[in-house]
Amino acid sequence: MARRFPGGTGITRRYPPQEGSAGSGGGSSERSIDLTPASSVSYSVTDYKLVGSGGIVEGWRVPQYASPVPTVTESSGALVLSAAISPNTVRPGYDVQWSNTGPAIMLPKMVVGDFDLQLKVKSDAGRTYLSVGPGCWMLNENYNYYAGGIWTMRGLNSDANAHEHASSIGNGAVKMLTNLGVLTAWTTSTWVRLQRVGATITHSRRTGDSDAWAQLEQQTWDRSGGAAWLGICLGARNGETAEFTVERIIATYTEHEE
Repeated sequence: MARRFPGGTGITRRYPPQEGSAGSGGGSSERSIDLTPASSVSYSVTDYKLVGSGGIVEGWRVPQYASPVPTVTESSGALVLSAAISPNTVRPGYDVQWSNTGPAIMLPKMVVGDFDLQLKVKSDAGRTYLSVGPGCWMLNENYNYYAGGIWTMRGLNSDANAHEHASSIGNGAVKMLTNLGVLTAWTTSTWVRLQRVGATITHSRRTGDSDAWAQLEQQTWDRSGGAAWLGICLGARNGETAEFTVERIIATYTEHEE
């Protein structure tokens, strides 16, 4: 099982690489983060990296292929991601083309081996087709149907409420497990979690900070053998604005060193 370590707000810690981690390439250090937005920052993007002095996601990346790149702002208790979706409908975990054109922010380097990403999220601008949450994905920029990924998402219910969903995409095959979670108002913060241990992927959710995790689905990911991007994903229908708030980020992962 991937280990979790305690960490204070905004603290990143390094640990020796985990023995026997799956994947190719050279994972060099296991990291643990526990981040709560605390600063007043409007991030800019330089060379596909977020720039915002003192911000909790400074140095994170945005996809080079995203249309559009999300805007990111931070204040006390709120990291807000927003993207005016155009020209394609891109909903992570639902539309195959999201892995090639969808907006996201991701860790500074690709990950390899086991990981655990937990997000506390809500939206004050909920939409029926808004989809947000943690994801881990690969891409082929030229061929949508050779992209692959896994997601634990909130959304796809109504402008007022959202369900959690577990999904995977690979080689054009979409597996969407709808209405697995709890119907909750968009404006109520809930947690969504994505874990990998070996080739086993676990999707979970909870409402309160101290609630037990409820497993939505456990499955094998057929793209589990290599390095992939791990991050925070969003999307909606073409012509809509996807916007949501992240209130906390907890993760353990091993960076892939090329």
